[in-house]
This record gives sequence, structure tokens and C-alpha cells, in this order.
Amino acid sequence: YINISARRNANMVSMQVVDGYVQYAVDKGMIPNTPQARASLGKAAIRTFFKTLANAGKVAGFKTAGNLLLHSLQNKPSNLFYSTNSTQAKQIKKSSECKKIVSTFKKYVSGKRLSQRFVSGSTTLCSTLDLKLAYNRVKYTVSGSKNKKTGVWTLNIVFSDRYDFEMQSWKNAMSGNPAITGVNNMAALAQKAKAIVPYDVKVTVKTTFKESK
Repeated sequence: YINISARRNANMVSMQVVDGYVQYAVDKGMIPNTPQARASLGKAAIRTFFKTLANAGKVAGFKTAGNLLLHSLQNKPSNLFYSTNSTQAKQIKKSSECKKIVSTFKKYVSGKRLSQRFVSGSTTLCSTLDLKLAYNRVKYTVSGSKNKKTGVWTLNIVFSDRYDFEMQSWKNAMSGNPAITGVNNMAALAQKAKAIVPYDVKVTVKTTFKESK
């Protein structure tokens, strides 16, 4: 009896979340306010909607954001780990945020006769819209070691992110674009309906620099 009751309560909550998602879509003019349109937005239909959105985003140039969204549209998505040679690592390596982390590290060690250093922190990857949509706020660690003969430092920077969605205020839009904020908020509701499932992402960037004397 307890298990049956628990399942019924879970189903009721799930339906309430889906109903809230549907009402949000109607209120924002994303679907027509008709019984047919409302009935079509079940969990599977929500995933279909976001699959279409993700693929359209990839075509528009938002490949990382599109791929991460597609990966979330399953019941048990695996955690993702991208190596230093991956497209994802190369993309982050080019970002102004990553360059700033390296620059700050280089400035700190210059002239201090250090051979190793470990740093951790957080940043917002937002120098491109693809990075912002894919990761936004991330944590990072920097493990650095110096070749004493050459003075060359090798850095391994690991960026960590929990891929999930949170409701955003319209007055403080995550991108400054109300349309993107609307999609983000629909994704947050889809996450509550378990159509989008969170997972962890780690990207390792490797770079080198010669210490200034």
C-alpha cells in the first residue's frame, strides 16, 4: 500500500510539473492555447521539442550547447569527460576566461622560484554564446609544474560543471536576450518533469608557457 501510494503521489507531482510546463509554454506564446496542443506536451514530446531545438542550435553554430542538451534528454545520462585533445577543450582554451586564468597563474609564479603550484576557483564561461549556453558558471583547478632546465611550465586546467537549468528572472536575463531566457526557463521546467536530466561535465585543457625572469 505504501509503495502504491508513493507511486501515485510521484505521478501526481509529475503531472503537476508537466501541466506547469504546458501553461508556461502557452503564456509565452510558444504553443497555441488549444486542448490538442496542451495534450501533446508530455515527457516524450518535451524531449522531442528540445531535440529539435538542440539540433537547430548546432546548425546555427552552437555545437557544444546543442550536444550537451541532447545528452541530457535521456533517463540516465552518463557523466562526460573531455580530454585535452577534444574539440571542447580546444574551444575553452581559446576563451578569454581561460587565457585570464593562465595569465594570472603566470604572473604569480614569475620570479618566485616555484616548481609546482595548484590553484582552484570558479569563473563564468561567457566570451561566446555557445560557451555561455553550454556551461556558464564553472569550477576549475589548475595543476602546474615547471621544467627547471627550460623554465617552461605545463598546466593542466580541469573545468567542472553540473549540467542543469535554473529559472532565470526576466529582469536579469542570463543572456540579455528574453527569447533565450524563455528557452532556459522552459528547460528548467522540463528538468522538473524529468525530461531533461542533469549530469556532470569535466573538460581538461593543457597549455604551456615560459616563466618570465
